[in-house]
Amino acid sequence: MTLTKSVLLVAATFGVGVTVLTSGNAQAATEVNPIPQVLRGSWYGKYQHVPVMYKLTKYTLQEGATVDGHWKSKPMTFHVKTATSAKNKYSLFTVSKQANKHGYWDLKLLESKESLYFKPVEHHGKSALYKYHIDREYGKPRLDVGYFYKK
Repeated sequence: MTLTKSVLLVAATFGVGVTVLTSGNAQAATEVNPIPQVLRGSWYGKYQHVPVMYKLTKYTLQEGATVDGHWKSKPMTFHVKTATSAKNKYSLFTVSKQANKHGYWDLKLLESKESLYFKPVEHHGKSALYKYHIDREYGKPRLDVGYFYKK
């Protein structure tokens, strides 16, 4: 084999290796955990005596006050962090790969580093979503819990 053919063979092998590594890293960077199917839907409940709705889709979480099952005002909207959504860091969150040992799914808000924990349960004979969150917004940490139901 001549020197030219050897150099070309090494260059081609190196090029294929770089292409494989690059495409693997690009794929890993765009893989995200969507919101699990058991959590998706519109869930209604109360937060400090105010009617609230959580609307969870595959890649979004909306939270806001409701009147008769409709948004009272524009809800807060958060998106699962992806490579394309990374521009708006304020409204991003990540989803745990699986529920923890107690059955809670962790939706971590990236800006505040706080977690919302959701668990599908049966409550008073109805399918419900139990939510807990430790609210650190106003000084002393406060436990925020509640049941939310589908209509």
